[in-house]
Amino acid sequence: MKTDSPDFEVRVSQLIAKMFHSNLEDSETWKDWIDDRGARWDVLEALIESGVRDAFKARAIAIWLTPQYRPAPCYFSGGHGCLGIHGFDAAKISPALQAFAAEVLIMVVDRILPSGDREARRPLDDTNRYILKLLGVLPEDHELTARLFGRYQLNDPVEGYDMDDSSGYNPFYQLLNEEVPECWKQAGDLLMQRRILHESEGWAKPRAEWEGALACYAHHIQLPLINGKIKYAPDLFRSQIDCLMRFSDVKLRINGWAMAKTWAYLAGDQHRELRRRYARHAVFINNDNGGPFRCTGNTYDFAKAVLAEFRETDAQLAERLVRLIDEHEVERQAQQAIEAARVKKTKDIIDRMR
Repeated sequence: MKTDSPDFEVRVSQLIAKMFHSNLEDSETWKDWIDDRGARWDVLEALIESGVRDAFKARAIAIWLTPQYRPAPCYFSGGHGCLGIHGFDAAKISPALQAFAAEVLIMVVDRILPSGDREARRPLDDTNRYILKLLGVLPEDHELTARLFGRYQLNDPVEGYDMDDSSGYNPFYQLLNEEVPECWKQAGDLLMQRRILHESEGWAKPRAEWEGALACYAHHIQLPLINGKIKYAPDLFRSQIDCLMRFSDVKLRINGWAMAKTWAYLAGDQHRELRRRYARHAVFINNDNGGPFRCTGNTYDFAKAVLAEFRETDAQLAERLVRLIDEHEVERQAQQAIEAARVKKTKDIIDRMR
């Protein structure tokens, strides 16, 4: 396995020497510092925030980024590779250190990816996190950003054990919702749509049955709407909805609570046909909570808006919605009557107690 080669440690040391004009004397000073202060995370954190030269900060960053199962690339007698617990703020280090961290991450990912071992791949969760942090601070046109993005894992590095273990393109969701330039969100979305196409055509299969790209995609683009809004361009969101609608015969789960909010993003004459396709999918094909579309507290406003727009131009859709809205209103009136009777009964009991 590539990760057993000493090449990584050598290349990191060479990179420090090249980028920061570091020499053997610096290495000896580093060893003296660690021996004096101890190989502890708080020592590294204090060093990063201090005024020492970048040559020494680079050593701390390299130790953080190196997976636990590899020797540390710089002298450090304690444990390393604990980015899930400790780490550095990519926005607060110099541009040279940001570029250095990107180079190290690229090397780390390239050595982890060939491994099929679950434990060996777990550090990719941390490399993903730091790739996003660096994409958020490096200029879009930096020579390293495209290479760095190419190492980002859109699917979870390690699959879950079952459907409840929640694996399935969670890094794609994180990419969409982090503070990174729009171009990387668009690039990640293009890759996801390509995977959806490959699976739909039978050219690829999901890694696990609960990791189908289309179902995960539908879930992840709706999830931010719980908080009311998306964190990327509305045009990208509309293209995502259009992607879902290309699979109009598939019972995707379009969540009832997301329908009215999605509808608002599809406003405008130029999106009228997309609204109609979305509405028809939601009403006739959707599989929210294991059943067909119903008018509820979550979907009532959506149903009324769809009916108002397409009553005259889509008779089939209008007929279904009129029936569902009427059923909901009858049910709501019945519930209101039951509640009124309950309140009256309680009041009568209290009156008798006076």
